[in-house]
Amino acid sequence: MINISFRITNPWYDNWQSLWSTSGMLTKNLGWEAQISTGPVFVSFDFSWRVRQDHAGVCFEIGLLGYEFCAEIYDGRHWDYENKQWLTYDDHEFTIIKEDEI
Repeated sequence: MINISFRITNPWYDNWQSLWSTSGMLTKNLGWEAQISTGPVFVSFDFSWRVRQDHAGVCFEIGLLGYEFCAEIYDGRHWDYENKQWLTYDDHEFTIIKEDEI
């Protein structure tokens, strides 16, 4: 995982609110989300790239003077840490997907 983050916040702010959000699917397993919200942020920047973990993907967030924008592309599957493979769920059962089958 790679994470680059910088954040200065107001610790007394307690009125977080989502102003707008949307999401969708790019493929069977790949989803996306975007959101604009208000929050305790004076200034913030966050970039993360997550691999081989639950909901792996890329996330970008930027905030200024109480407003934040967040966008994310992620894999909706869960990672089997023991076998180092993706899990998918079919009718309450799971199937192991090998790395070379992705």
